[in-house]
Amino acid sequence: MFQKRVVQIGDRFVGDGYPVFIIAEIGLNHNGLVNIAKKMIDGAIFAGCDAIKFQKRTPELCVPRE
Repeated sequence: MFQKRVVQIGDRFVGDGYPVFIIAEIGLNHNGLVNIAKKMIDGAIFAGCDAIKFQKRTPELCVPRE
């Protein structure tokens, strides 16, 4: 017998039989500037995303100087 797989995120249900939950991913391209990050959030909202995930990295460790 098939059992529905459903989870609740905030006031939304996600899973079998529910609409797709879209998560935008924002990387380091905001350069640590809050005003740019806020514009990217606005863009994700405008695009219809349900949530946003920010990457957290230490550029000195993962980005080559070149």
